[in-house]
Amino acid sequence: MFPPGSEVVSLKATQFMPSGDKIKVKKSGAILIYSSTCPYCIMVKEEWGKLSKNGDYNAYAFQSNEYGNEEVVEKLAEKLGFNSVPSIFMVKNGTIQKKLYDGERTSEKILSHMRKSLGAKKAPKKKVSKKSVSKKKKVSKKAPKKKVSKKSVSKKKKVVKKKKVSKK
Repeated sequence: MFPPGSEVVSLKATQFMPSGDKIKVKKSGAILIYSSTCPYCIMVKEEWGKLSKNGDYNAYAFQSNEYGNEEVVEKLAEKLGFNSVPSIFMVKNGTIQKKLYDGERTSEKILSHMRKSLGAKKAPKKKVSKKSVSKKKKVSKKAPKKKVSKKSVSKKKKVVKKKKVSKK
């Protein structure tokens, strides 16, 4: 089971095309092929749950050891060239890309790889609210300088001279 609140799309064997390298999906993303009993797969599932909330791509998951999936797993392994789980592949327009993702198993790294290999959306720019912009403008304004008259300058000089005279 994936973490509560995650938006992982679980795939069924019937969604895979007979060719073994295509799936019936509407959105590009990444597919995690996993086993429910594999300790490494269990660790990746937490990150997969985080990845599923990215908004740009789908995080698909296919359980290899579920009853009825054996034939599909064999075709996928033959077509894509993997022999262990967890295995991660990118999916673009329903076609599973043949290059196995072998990078770090963190949601940030996987998402970065998705952006590069799927060539779609870039990292979103942080939105700046109007309030934060106006606060920045207020902070950046310099305090107005006091106008100093010539009389006050000459008075200060006299006070300094008197202090020097009294010290001697």
